[in-house]
Amino acid sequence: MIVTSVVIDAFGQSRTEDHEHREFLKESCYICGLKEEDFIKATGDRTAFERHVNEEHNVWMYVQYFLHLWEVADREGHEPSGQEAYVLRKIAPPQANPASTGQPQAIDVEFFPQGRARVLEHASRLERRKNAGSKEVGIKSDVDDLRDAVRHTTSMLHSVMDEHLSNSRATSGVTSKKIRRGGSDGAHVVRAS
Repeated sequence: MIVTSVVIDAFGQSRTEDHEHREFLKESCYICGLKEEDFIKATGDRTAFERHVNEEHNVWMYVQYFLHLWEVADREGHEPSGQEAYVLRKIAPPQANPASTGQPQAIDVEFFPQGRARVLEHASRLERRKNAGSKEVGIKSDVDDLRDAVRHTTSMLHSVMDEHLSNSRATSGVTSKKIRRGGSDGAHVVRAS
């Protein structure tokens, strides 16, 4: 009886773990670990996650790539490319080690795009552009305000200079002064002849 309840508990625990694992795989990408809700929140598209796991991070494409790499490594006279050699080193089965504990070693999945997905990066770029667009409008408005202030100051400066020149002519008897007004920046060159 005790043995039966231990076996039943073990199967129940195994079933629970299996269910949790299946739920995780249903709601998360096996390759990058991102959750379905991340895709919905970033894109507003309820099908973005499904497309992601079927196209961008399709597990079977990774398996196919690994098989291709092992085939390339076994091919006589063929040297793998730099990228292929890097991934091959990461997924190589562990060498027999006499001091080994007998436990299987996991492959190094550092090259997996953990926490990254192109569709989310694209959505992030679009959001930054949208925010930058509103910042650009604000900056453009600030520049326009500054340009108006410079025009007003330049206009006032023209008035003061004209008044000074007319006072100067009246008091000093200078009959010939030439004022040349510059370009759009409102620069003046005053020459006495």
